[in-house]
Amino acid sequence: MTSLVETVIWVMWGLWLLQGLFGWFNVFMYRIRMRWQDERLATPLQKPLLPAVLLAPMKGIHHNFELYVGELLNQDYPNYHVIFSVESTHDPIYCKLRDRIGLSDDKLIWRPEVEPAPQGSPEVSPGLKRVQLIIAGLCETGAQKVHNQLRALQELRDEDALIAASDADILPPRNLLRQLLGPLNQGTHTASSGYRWIIPMNRNLGMLTASVVNGSVATMGGPEWCNLMWGGAHALTREFHEEIDLTDKFVGAFNDDLHTAYHVRKAGKKIAYLRSLMLPSPENYNWASMFKFSWRQYFHVRIYAPWAWWSGLSVTALYLCATLTAWSAIFAGYFKAFIPIVFVFVLNEMRAHQRIELMKTLFSGKHLEALKPTFALERFATFFWIFVHFLTICRSGIGQIITWSGITYRVTGRQKTEVIMRNEGV
Repeated sequence: MTSLVETVIWVMWGLWLLQGLFGWFNVFMYRIRMRWQDERLATPLQKPLLPAVLLAPMKGIHHNFELYVGELLNQDYPNYHVIFSVESTHDPIYCKLRDRIGLSDDKLIWRPEVEPAPQGSPEVSPGLKRVQLIIAGLCETGAQKVHNQLRALQELRDEDALIAASDADILPPRNLLRQLLGPLNQGTHTASSGYRWIIPMNRNLGMLTASVVNGSVATMGGPEWCNLMWGGAHALTREFHEEIDLTDKFVGAFNDDLHTAYHVRKAGKKIAYLRSLMLPSPENYNWASMFKFSWRQYFHVRIYAPWAWWSGLSVTALYLCATLTAWSAIFAGYFKAFIPIVFVFVLNEMRAHQRIELMKTLFSGKHLEALKPTFALERFATFFWIFVHFLTICRSGIGQIITWSGITYRVTGRQKTEVIMRNEGV
C-alpha cells in the first residue's frame, strides 16, 4: 500500500470512527434532551390552551382504523375539532367513517356541544366541539393527501388558532394534541412535530430491518434550525399559516410536512421536534412492501429536503465504503485495519445500547415485546441494515414517477405534480 493510498484510507477510517462516535453521542444526547424538553413542557401555563383543529386525511381502511378514530375523538384537549377528509364516496373509508361517527349522507357534521348525538355515534371528549367528514374530490394537480388537506382548511372555525394534522397509520395517545401543541401554546415555537416508530407486526427480516432503519432516522432530531416535520403528527400556528399564505404554497405540491418545514425555516421560525412524542406505527411489511414504502419516503425527501437526502446518502456510503476497505485490508494482510474495526464495533454496541434503552423508555407492553426481535439487528447487523438503507436512498434518486395509495404521479418540482393514473381498486 503506497503512502498516499494509505493516508487517504486512514482519513476515511478516521471519518468512520467519528461517525460511530456521533451515532452513540447523538442517541445518548437524545435521551437527555428528551428529559429536558419534557420538563420544560410540563411547566403549567398561565393562560387557557388555544383552540385547535386536527386535520385527518384518509384513504382506504387501515388495520388500526377503530383505535385511530376513537382516540382522535377523545383527545384530552379543551377546545378542538376534527376534520376527516376523503377523496370520494367510492372510497370504502367513507362509509366506514360515516358509520363510525354516526353521521349520514345528508349530514356530515356533528357539534356535540349543541346537538344531540347521532344514532350510533361514539362517546367523545368534552373538548371536542365539532367533528366533520369532508369529501374533497379527486385531485387534478398535487398529491391527493395534500388536496384533501386543502379542502379541509376551508372549514376552519374563526377561533381556530392552531392547526394540527395526523396520519391514519399511527396509534395516537389521548394526549396527542396536548403534547403536539405544547410548544405552540407556550409561544416558544411556530411549528412542532413528532415522529413514528415502526412496530413490527411480523418477524419477516424485511419488517425488522424497516423498524431498525426507521429507529436510526427517528433519533436524528437535532438543532432546531435544521429540524424537519413529519406528516403523521405535526402542527403550526394559524397566524403563520396565513402570514405566508401556506395554502397557496400547497397548490400542486406532492408533500405536506417537508414542504411546510421548508417554509417555516425559510421564514426564520423554529420547529420543535418533540422527542417523547414517538408514535407507534404497527406495520406488516415484507421485503417488497418495505422497499416500496422506503423508496417513497426518500422520494419525498429528495424533492423537498435535498440536503437531508444527500446527507443520508453520504453517511450510509461512508459507512459501507469504510467497512469494506477495512476488511479488505485485513484479508490483504494489513492488520492495522483491526484498530478502526474494533473501535467502530464498540461504538456501534454503545449506540445500540442507548437506542434499545430509549425504546424501553418510549414503549411498553405489546409494542416493546414486538420490538425485541429488532434488538439483535440493532446490535450486531449494523452493516446489513445500513446497506439496506443505502439501497433505498439510491433507488429514490431515480426517476420522477412514484405511486402512492393507488395513484401514480409525476413530480418535477415542489409544486409541480401531475396525476398520471389511478388504480380504483386501491
